[in-house]
Amino acid sequence: MTILLGIDTGGTFTDAVCMDEQGSILKTAKSATTHEDLCLGIQDAINIVLPENVADIRLVSLSTTLATNAIVEGHGSSVCLLLFGYDRDSLDLPEFKKIQSSLSVVFLNGGHTLRGDEQAPLDIKQLKDAITAHASNVSAFGISGYFGVRNPSHELTAKKRVKELTGLPVTCGHELTSDLNAPLRAFTVALNARLISLMQESITAVRDVMSRFNIHAPLMIVKGDGSLVHEAMALERPVETILSGPAASVIGATYLTDQEDAFVIDMGGTTTDISAVRNKIPLLNGRGSRVGGYRTMVKAVDAQTRGLGGDSEISTNDKNDIIVGPGRAIPLCSLSHKYPEAIDALAHQIKINTADSTAGNGRFFLKKTTAAIKKTNLTQKHHDILTSLNDSPVSEFNLAQKEEHPFLFLRYVDDLIERGLVIVSAFTPTDAVNVLGLYQNGSSKASHLGASLWANKLGIRSEAFCKQVLSQVEFQLAHEIIRHALYNEGIFDQYHKDSRNPLLMDRALRKEKNNNVSITVSVNRPLIAIGAPVNTYFPSVADMLNSRLLIPEHAAVAGAVGAVAGGILQTVRILIKPLMGRSLHRVYHPDGIKDFDTYPPAVDYAERIARETATNHAIRAGAKAVEVTLARHVNKLPHDDAQEESVIYIDAEITATAVGRPDIKEPAAT
Repeated sequence: MTILLGIDTGGTFTDAVCMDEQGSILKTAKSATTHEDLCLGIQDAINIVLPENVADIRLVSLSTTLATNAIVEGHGSSVCLLLFGYDRDSLDLPEFKKIQSSLSVVFLNGGHTLRGDEQAPLDIKQLKDAITAHASNVSAFGISGYFGVRNPSHELTAKKRVKELTGLPVTCGHELTSDLNAPLRAFTVALNARLISLMQESITAVRDVMSRFNIHAPLMIVKGDGSLVHEAMALERPVETILSGPAASVIGATYLTDQEDAFVIDMGGTTTDISAVRNKIPLLNGRGSRVGGYRTMVKAVDAQTRGLGGDSEISTNDKNDIIVGPGRAIPLCSLSHKYPEAIDALAHQIKINTADSTAGNGRFFLKKTTAAIKKTNLTQKHHDILTSLNDSPVSEFNLAQKEEHPFLFLRYVDDLIERGLVIVSAFTPTDAVNVLGLYQNGSSKASHLGASLWANKLGIRSEAFCKQVLSQVEFQLAHEIIRHALYNEGIFDQYHKDSRNPLLMDRALRKEKNNNVSITVSVNRPLIAIGAPVNTYFPSVADMLNSRLLIPEHAAVAGAVGAVAGGILQTVRILIKPLMGRSLHRVYHPDGIKDFDTYPPAVDYAERIARETATNHAIRAGAKAVEVTLARHVNKLPHDDAQEESVIYIDAEITATAVGRPDIKEPAAT
């Protein structure tokens, strides 16, 4: 029997599914994601679904929200970005400002022109000095050359030198996208470099667990477009797994419901992802994915991802209005189940809170064990804080009490949280539904104590506070669905810019009865809700939106289902352009440029290279029985003369698409 094992490692839960080759679901499992040691959660999930004969498992496929969550929460390793021929002012993007604390940017001579000609020679000594100067302080390198997608020669030379001098992971901009937009391409490659160590951690965890269970099978990773790729390729290009989780969930939701058109809402512990399905195919964003306010050049499922989930941290604004997310926290009920001493710390804060309103909101910190600490440019203060954190949770209140300047101290802690070195535990919607008796998980006492701290701060009863949290989650979910539905119609910008619309939309969603004017809003396509918490929140959300709700069987593990329901797809695009003033046709291919005197041989060469490259990429991605289709898009000026040599070509694009199913290995003969 051939069994396919799908794993979905979310920010809160790790899910597993076993399916046979005919697509029947044999077993499912859900376990807590253990951020301090990913192996534990993966092991727990696999152990539940493990078949009697482990050798029957012929493929393991992983869908992960690791990259998405890291971007949403601002986490990532320190990296060095080498830029050739860039103007310093060209990087004036808000995206760069968000990651500047962990990014070293080096501007170097080099780069190319729009035609692919060298605009300045590459200075090898300058390159070597830059690499050696930063190697000891970063975990990876990113490389982007000006017009590197037209001629990647400088990028490829630099990549070779980085590997020779450091052995560290390195990625080039032309490997991630073939589109023009130098600043955004530079940001995308920097983001990719930041995520490599996190992806390595995730893949290593899965491989370790597979070894423990004696599972010998290929390991595939779900990309952001829903296709699969071998682990080795995913490790080089983790940025392509942005929206891996949403992509797998959309495929899984469509597989489980057989719905033609719908909005798929995947609510996890850390994020909520909203996507559209048309004719059973997830809509892709060809311009590049947007995640947590970041723009990238990665083509992926057109999902709207927000830091909103069952484990989102609760906070308030200056008006004491409750805000849910975007940061994730370990729920107090989960923390105290594993560390009962946290209950005493919460009770102590309750006691102090009767006389001191600064006793805190029940936040705790845990140090995350990671080898990346030595390469994150930490100050002595950072190291002091990490030293003060041991294997048990430490309350923010106790840590801040010892500091002369608590506010400054907490900024250092926030920096460690951003770098992924410290994990937060705090009151979350999971705690709120625990208090309200809608969901039981971990230590109910811890949830009640946390609610009491917040209720005392806001001057209301604990139950009323928890109901406000629940209502706010539902309101934010409904609001995000409306935003995505309007965006899907191409009118989101107008909605966003018109200050009256949010006011009217808020009134429609709140359904308050004491106003002079009532407003109704409807989403006309069905909502497919998947994820562990959806039964708690989405009946009310669907009612607010006057929409039909579908919660399929196995909704809680739809991402794991989608992880094994997809296939491998690799696309290569090659551009052909005439050189103005010179009777040449230039082919821009993945390894450089090549010129031809006439158009037909240029096309023949481009099609051959596109087919070969796409096939090689698909095989490297883990496919067998690869099939390639070619598409040719030609722009030319109309001409009365029918002779080929009289035609004036503007440009042509050759697209090769290689598809195949994963190469499922047969078990070794016994």
